[in-house]
Amino acid sequence: MINLQDYEYRWWSQHGEDGVLEKIFEIIPPKNKQFIEIGAHFHEANCLKLQQHHKWIGFYFDDFHNFPALGFHKLWITKENINDVFNQIAEAGLSKELDILSIDVDGVDFYLWNELDDSWKPSLVIVEGMQLPREEWATDRVIQYDPNFRWDGTAYAGASPMAWCKLAEHKGYSLIHIEKSGVNMFFMRNDLVDGQFVYTNDLKKLLDQVGTDSLYEEDPKGRKYLASADIINKC
Repeated sequence: MINLQDYEYRWWSQHGEDGVLEKIFEIIPPKNKQFIEIGAHFHEANCLKLQQHHKWIGFYFDDFHNFPALGFHKLWITKENINDVFNQIAEAGLSKELDILSIDVDGVDFYLWNELDDSWKPSLVIVEGMQLPREEWATDRVIQYDPNFRWDGTAYAGASPMAWCKLAEHKGYSLIHIEKSGVNMFFMRNDLVDGQFVYTNDLKKLLDQVGTDSLYEEDPKGRKYLASADIINKC
């Protein structure tokens, strides 16, 4: 079995996503070399190397860049518009069984995957876990929804690893990797998981491999959290 931490390296991704993705799709061949990345930049994105070196195609969405020739579209994705936007993508020819869905908006990420219609079945979903102190990693918490949320540099962003695992289980996905940075979590569709990766769905052992504690301060505003069960399929 493969420990994906051994393959982490950065080419144009934020942390070790480039190496992890190459190894995953070496083991499980891509179905169509297609992706959607929500939250990406010209200088930092998970799928840039796959696009530029391996002829993948897809869409990047953020509120900074608009360069359709390279797949970048200036559009802020919310739970209110995600299905309309994705339906337009499907009409343009992208498969609902694309290979990668990456969500990194430093905020309401959890709500986007939860709201996405279940007809979309990406092989792999990449999300960012909440940057919590180590002793709080096993908590189940999600920030409150705000379509205009912007990260303020504190730990109040996204969802905890436990909350993400509960949403993934509900969607039919297994946790296969957490980067040693503690930031990115990788979920593979259950029908594609067959003992290839060590510690699959073992959140504790995967978190034990993480090399750093939270770098961010607790929320000075004391904003409230919700439990994942209060959100899943209830948006």
